[in-house]
Amino acid sequence: MAERSNVVLDDEMLLFQILPRLPATSLGRFRCVCKQWRSFLPTPMFTKMHLLHVNSQNHLKQLVVPTTKPCKYFQTIDCEAPEVGLSVNRSVPFKADYDEMSIIASLNGLVCLGIDSFEPPRVGRYSDIILWNPLTGDYKMLSKDNSHSRINNFEIHAMGYGLYYSCSQDDYKLLRVTLLDDAFVYSLKSDSWRKIDSRSPRLLNNWNLSCLLNENLYFFVEGMDRMDGMDVLTYSIIRFDTEVEKFTEIAAPSLECVAPHRFSLTVLSGCLHLCVSSVGITSPYKLELWKMDGDGEWTKMVSCCHTLFKGVPYKPLHLMKNGNWLMASRDNGDALEVDPEMKTGKKVCTSTPIDGPMDILWGGKFVETIVSLNRLIPTLLNVQLNQVELEVIGPAYSFGLWGVTEWYQSRSLYHRDGGANLIRYDGSSRGDVGNILGESHIAEDKEKRFWAGLTRTSGVQVGEFVTTRPT
Repeated sequence: MAERSNVVLDDEMLLFQILPRLPATSLGRFRCVCKQWRSFLPTPMFTKMHLLHVNSQNHLKQLVVPTTKPCKYFQTIDCEAPEVGLSVNRSVPFKADYDEMSIIASLNGLVCLGIDSFEPPRVGRYSDIILWNPLTGDYKMLSKDNSHSRINNFEIHAMGYGLYYSCSQDDYKLLRVTLLDDAFVYSLKSDSWRKIDSRSPRLLNNWNLSCLLNENLYFFVEGMDRMDGMDVLTYSIIRFDTEVEKFTEIAAPSLECVAPHRFSLTVLSGCLHLCVSSVGITSPYKLELWKMDGDGEWTKMVSCCHTLFKGVPYKPLHLMKNGNWLMASRDNGDALEVDPEMKTGKKVCTSTPIDGPMDILWGGKFVETIVSLNRLIPTLLNVQLNQVELEVIGPAYSFGLWGVTEWYQSRSLYHRDGGANLIRYDGSSRGDVGNILGESHIAEDKEKRFWAGLTRTSGVQVGEFVTTRPT
């Protein structure tokens, strides 16, 4: 009989290879395994590692809300397995009616909502803008500072929004383009808006939901030109370079001007794609998929016409990995999966009578992540640790307070786990997740400034500490 062998995985394999690949919904229970995991899982480094794997899988969920007032809960549809049906109810942590909510952007598991609580409602006008992680429940009401808003709301109508992440500044930002030929950028770190140069030939047109690719935001823009005494629909692509904050215009593919249309941009295999759908009342429903290459040239990849949806108000939600389209009804919350090659469709998800009518929110796709809004906001705290006063002058994260002790001898980093215990991460051990990466002397009072980093990243700052008196 063969001997049974026990395979023991070291900490490095567990922390850096296995845990980042787990679904976000499973991570909460693993925080209870041991103190080391409880301390490590909420750190910014782990969040970024996990986000990298989540985005590589691109397994999207679709938000669904009940048509009730107020909207107290939401559900999701798995965009790759819609036949599973609606998920369990999750609470909506803020107050809003379903018909007041518009999804204006999403990125890295964060969904940006515009709330219009005015009467009558108007497209693009919001009383509040909320950044929300549907999985964790974290949310933040965005400040209106420097937004040029009126009467404490975003009443200046905005035609375009784009959410993006600045790697150089470690900051989430929101672009807002208004009808007044203005553009503003919101910073989550500073919780304020600032005006930017908005010179663009088509800022006054209808902007569709944005798409992020290679640090550029792309918008499909609809306009109206006057030609030979007639109004003619025009289309173009607006690109916003998030690094230099400049707009440029790109030609759109040649589209038939058959209204009404529904447009959406998406990234597939590292390339920008445009999905075009038209609701056929007297003609078949039409779906098209266009691909843009690096030179701005467009190629039609898919074209599908079918009488199956004749007269039925369906909208495309998602291009599935199997090549099928996930469609949504605008009336009753039903979802259909359409095979463009076989020209067939089947209902894959529907709301039950006990749920009542549901609304599948346009633009409500997101990946489930543990990205925390609170972790991105700098906090000033004073702590007492081993008789050495330390002031946290950088971000203070939810996993606890880091402290430094015996700097000259061991250069070790300690973590207070919320109780009396101190967890030490020594720079000489394998699988180390924390270490003092640098120090600098300040002026003549011999204060010492330390910044705590993580050895598995290149200078990603976790916290910064400075002694409040000479030692």
